Amino acid sequence: VGRYGITMFAISAADIALHDLAAKAAGVSLAHHLGGRNHASLPAYASLIRYGEPDLVQRMAAQAAGEGYGMIKLHEIALDAIRAGREGAGRCALTKAVNCNWTADQTRALAPALRELDLLWLEEPIFPPEDFETLARLRQDTGLAIASGENLCTAHQFAQMTRAGGADFVQPS
Repeated sequence: VGRYGITMFAISAADIALHDLAAKAAGVSLAHHLGGRNHASLPAYASLIRYGEPDLVQRMAAQAAGEGYGMIKLHEIALDAIRAGREGAGRCALTKAVNCNWTADQTRALAPALRELDLLWLEEPIFPPEDFETLARLRQDTGLAIASGENLCTAHQFAQMTRAGGADFVQPS
């Protein structure tokens, strides 16, 4: 399962469970156990599913904006649907998750149109998501901010991505 396999997911589950048990044994919140809260609140964004129909994308983005979200993330991969999302989002910040569906060449070709849509970030445009050198080149070549990290499994991978300059927005999942 995946590039790191089921073992990494099992280790992560055990790690989470052990931290939770330690916090409960100490009679403190998990946040306190992990070092304390740094913020009283955090902003949230609406992460829409991939609808595929421009009219529906526009309507759902407008609905999210109307519900008060200041940022909307689209998962569309077709340019007409992405444009419809921008129209529906209005003045809200807009991000775009590609879920590793494009090649580097496709990303470069779409970059001018995406820049016109004023995206805050373009998330995980290529496969494999740990091709940090290509992500770094895409950041330079396209002028788009890149977000990445949801598919990484270890601190070592995050260090590699950071050293390579593969992301403007680092997203541990």
